[in-house]
Amino acid sequence: ITPHRTHIPSIKNNISSYKRNEWEAIVTIANTEGLIPLLHTSLQEKELLKSITDKELLGYLEAMYKLNETRNLAILQQINNICSILKKIGIQPVLLKGAAALTEEHYTYIGSRVMTDIDFYILDNRVHEAIDALKSSGYKEIEPDKPMLKDWHDYRRMYKEDVSAAIEVHRLLLKAESLLFFPKLDLGQMIQPSKSVKNASVLQPVYELYHSFLHSELSDLNYRYKHLDIRHQQHFTQMQVKHSISFNEISMLINDRFILKMWDVYQHVQHEYFNANIAKKTPYEQKSKKYITQLNSHLYNPENLWSTFQTILNIFLYELQPRTLQIHYQYKYGILYGVYMPYRFFHMLFRYAFRKRARSGLQNRVKRYK
Repeated sequence: ITPHRTHIPSIKNNISSYKRNEWEAIVTIANTEGLIPLLHTSLQEKELLKSITDKELLGYLEAMYKLNETRNLAILQQINNICSILKKIGIQPVLLKGAAALTEEHYTYIGSRVMTDIDFYILDNRVHEAIDALKSSGYKEIEPDKPMLKDWHDYRRMYKEDVSAAIEVHRLLLKAESLLFFPKLDLGQMIQPSKSVKNASVLQPVYELYHSFLHSELSDLNYRYKHLDIRHQQHFTQMQVKHSISFNEISMLINDRFILKMWDVYQHVQHEYFNANIAKKTPYEQKSKKYITQLNSHLYNPENLWSTFQTILNIFLYELQPRTLQIHYQYKYGILYGVYMPYRFFHMLFRYAFRKRARSGLQNRVKRYK
């Protein structure tokens, strides 16, 4: 499902020989990753649908694509309506992630990308005004009692009955721990007008790709837990190829050793699974190879209690590390770590022991990263 057309003859031969149980395994993975519509269009673009003899499978792929196409067309109209509402109060949103992919036509077919919600960024000094305007138009908070952190980066998800997707209003482009590593430029230097939506902007391609990388690997912790987010990785590859952006262009935005190491590994993952072209020699090549070996182990080894325990332990260790606590509690002096660490530890134990929502969140994280 990458934009590359390499190895198509051998893939065609393989597809012709796939048995029903093999297709069921492929469809299960694609469903889990939200990639069924893209699987259909990718096979269609590469003229591989003709190699599938199972009529039921072909019907399923076609039907799922059509459903997602209909939904995405409705979401595109919803984005236009949101931007019209905000225009009335002089606010222009910056569309992020899937919303930008949809409006800027990153994919040849509008139904290729599965959308979970609509994300957009509003300048901090006007974000509450924007939220109030959206509420006045009928949007309601899905979880009105959900606690908001002092340094929240996205507001409670909102929805109304006559729309296709929930919305997330961001007051920060990224979570605080990731925003530290994003270019500290004036927003006007990083955005451009949307191609298809009036009163909307998007990040320029190189900044959108870097934003996507930080969001996935640092904010969503995919790097730490060696989780291969196939949909995200494919989206990144799609954008990189479409806009002819080299990995070096993104590397120039990075001025932190830890992020550079993460970025080096990310490049090698892109090369391993998506055939991306990267430099022959990179600073952390050996670490990247080791990471991919461990990633393959996570992908192919069966689930067990030990891997569950390791994942829970890693989650606790991440939540208790000095940088995480300093960002969360916003204290200035490192010596205060000795005060906040035990407080955070017992607070986490209390939440997971007595709050159903917290336990559910932990279970979802373990399921995602195990």
